[in-house]
This record gives sequence, C-alpha cells and structure tokens, in this order.
Amino acid sequence: MQELLRCDANGNVVDRVKLGGWTRGVTTDQTSVYVGVSAHLLLGKCGTARIVKLDRLILARLDEWELPCPKLFAICWIDPSLVGAVRNRAI
Repeated sequence: MQELLRCDANGNVVDRVKLGGWTRGVTTDQTSVYVGVSAHLLLGKCGTARIVKLDRLILARLDEWELPCPKLFAICWIDPSLVGAVRNRAI
C-alpha cells in the first residue's frame, strides 16, 4: 500500500517505492517519473498533497513539492513551452 510499483511483462514486481499517501496520477519525461500523492487522511494524519519526482531508471526519490491542499486528483505533463504562456495568461 501507498507504493508505486514497476512490474515486468509478466506482472512480477521488479521495483517499488513507498510514497506514504494515496497515489493520484503518474506522468513521465525522458529522465523522471512524477507521482501525485494525496495526504493519507484515513490514518488520521493531517498533511498536504505533494508531487514526488523519481529517477526513471531506479525510482530513487529526486525531489518533492508540497501543494497547498490535502488531496490531489490527477497530474499531467505540460510541455515546458506552454508554461510561460499559462503564467502570462496568454492561453
């Protein structure tokens, strides 16, 4: 529970990383895996949702960003060329 698993073609688990919350979406780029994680509210823990960045090859934790909310629904990859336009409200 509360893990991201990587399985081989036969469904056997080859890698796993504990994330400590409810996984809510996964996206990737060429080098990393990004996992949305909601706070684990059923255990009575308060907390915030976060996005965890993992190395794509070995699933090692590289970075983590807390979000200003306890729950996250999903995440998706946005092309970096669009980020400036979104920030400037051009699109």
